[in-house]
Amino acid sequence: MSKERVGHSRRTYGSIGLAGGVAIWLAQPFLGPALLHAEAPPAPSETAQTEFRPPNVSTQTVRKDQRFLQKTVTALAWPFRPVKDFSDAAFEGLFRLFPSGQNLPSHLKNKRHWDYPWPFHRIPRGWTTFRWGKPKMLLGNQVSQEEGSPKPIGEPGSFQFSRYPDLPIPLSWLPLYLAVTTSGGTHFRLGARWDDVDAYTQFPSVAIKHLEKKRSKDAPPHQQ
Repeated sequence: MSKERVGHSRRTYGSIGLAGGVAIWLAQPFLGPALLHAEAPPAPSETAQTEFRPPNVSTQTVRKDQRFLQKTVTALAWPFRPVKDFSDAAFEGLFRLFPSGQNLPSHLKNKRHWDYPWPFHRIPRGWTTFRWGKPKMLLGNQVSQEEGSPKPIGEPGSFQFSRYPDLPIPLSWLPLYLAVTTSGGTHFRLGARWDDVDAYTQFPSVAIKHLEKKRSKDAPPHQQ
């Protein structure tokens, strides 16, 4: 092919391309709205995506894999269970050491120690109220008890040294309560007093008082 024919072909193709570009540019105002309003192909529904499963995988196989994974995690966590139990017990024991007004019954909440001498009668009861559990008698001859725990005030002629086994060691070994009731009815106590009615502990508790003897209704007037 001669150089003249090659140049003529290039000029021809260039003219066609230029004419095509000008035609598209002129047709944009008419083609634009049609292209903008053209509907896109519908997207796959969520149901179809949810129901999709790999081939040859049944529901039973998936459940078996889930159970296997659960057992594996449980087996790996088993050595750390004693540590968790110990930490929970330590936290609970530490929490028992602090007073709280939530341990009081409703009729004593937000009240003060009117039974304390001046000026200590202004102390809120919540500052001296604990949840130490039931005491156990270490030493004594007191007979009156409540579900295996000695009552805070014993019968005449009795005494007790009691501890609180629910407290953390070494506090659970210490005799935190001393109570003595003489044969004449004088009662003395010192330490952490357990309230056998409302199930809370008051610390400190110090008292010396004379107990009134209960009179029998069937006794003659001269014996009352």
